[in-house]
Amino acid sequence: MYFKNAIENFDNKNYIIDKLDHRLVYNFISANSINILGYENTKIVWRFILTFFFSISFLLIFKYLNLTSFQAIIITIIFFLFGQSFFSKLQIFKGFLAADFSYIFSLLSFLMLFKHKRFLSCLFAVFATYFHFLIGGYTMFFSLLFILFYDYNPKLLFKYLLFYLILVSPLFLMILNNNFYVNQTDYIFSADYIYSFIRHPHHLLPFKDLNTFFNDWFLGIIFWILSFFLIIKHSHNFKNTPYWNIYILLSVINYFLVFAFVISFFDTSYKLSKFYLFRPSSLSLFFSSILLIRILFSYYNFQKFYKKHPIKIFIFSGCLILFLIFNFFEKFNERIFPEKINQSKIDLYSFINSEIDDSKLFLIHEGLLDFQRNTGNISIYNSKFIPTNNQEIINWHKKKLFHNDFFYKKILNDNFNIDYIISKEKINNNNNLYLHFSNENYFLYKYQQKE
Repeated sequence: MYFKNAIENFDNKNYIIDKLDHRLVYNFISANSINILGYENTKIVWRFILTFFFSISFLLIFKYLNLTSFQAIIITIIFFLFGQSFFSKLQIFKGFLAADFSYIFSLLSFLMLFKHKRFLSCLFAVFATYFHFLIGGYTMFFSLLFILFYDYNPKLLFKYLLFYLILVSPLFLMILNNNFYVNQTDYIFSADYIYSFIRHPHHLLPFKDLNTFFNDWFLGIIFWILSFFLIIKHSHNFKNTPYWNIYILLSVINYFLVFAFVISFFDTSYKLSKFYLFRPSSLSLFFSSILLIRILFSYYNFQKFYKKHPIKIFIFSGCLILFLIFNFFEKFNERIFPEKINQSKIDLYSFINSEIDDSKLFLIHEGLLDFQRNTGNISIYNSKFIPTNNQEIINWHKKKLFHNDFFYKKILNDNFNIDYIISKEKINNNNNLYLHFSNENYFLYKYQQKE
């Protein structure tokens, strides 16, 4: 994120570079925060800020629905316990990402929609779009369908859409110009195939193969179908209550997800998969949790049970809160606090900082996501980070092949003119590599081609 705003310091060999400016607001916030606070402090401060605002957005929705504190706790635990989405592993809250900012505005947009405050709803959708254009776009799309089914007012629908398009048109024109019109060179794979099939099948492609389907998607799909079936069966309980709005929106989202599965099955070109068609699964889980708790409490008189057994309810609520704290914050502590760097990595970075000049080009086996930030040197490839610009996606895949050829086939060519290699195992029988540093976890080699 910081490097996006400091792009002049890095050339196109850098794996971080992404020339698509679709997150310019987030990049501005993150870059300036890092300049003022430093990277680690920025993560801590903004994660607590975003946690606070997510809590506010959840609270406002729960208040609109007249939920008790106990019901709100149960819904929150269900949502986080299931990983914040039925499938696709795309979450609403991860810590400090552009999507986190966007989802706060998205939830507020839906709340204003329920309250018939259309102007505010549209404005929040615009804010969500400028932080993350896909999340904001889906927010607006579902809002339009909600208005269509709830009000059936074409005039209102047109005004709502026109107001949104006028405000976000600069961003969409920028995205179209930078991404869709880029000239793709002839290559063995398309950028769409690389991005979807090679890098993100767990997010985008349920039908990539049987292993992907059963490991990453199947169980979530089963829970999704069963929960929606149960909600439809009891939907008559929601009429003439605020829950009816939740039910309509959830129906819109879920029928879209059905459509997404159909598209994914037939889209062999992978052109549509890059739009993250299954991202709304997280919203589906959130709103499903609300309605399922509503169904549960409509069948059991918890108020009477509470008056009769207040101590049991108090103990149970306390256990649920502790469960949430330990299961979420401990399991994902790196999203709240800086990652713990092991001593081997500290020693490696210390050696590089003291013995090697900045801006050298490194080929790294796996991991070390904070390498550039802590050494000032360039990592040519990382399997986690992939750009979104078509040409840069192809360049990323070329670097992936270069990386895999060396570490898995022991073939090293000079396509990228690397200076150093960091491996997790000792490399033998290569006359072009000179061991520069080693410890129990890392081996640092200097690459020098023989004359």
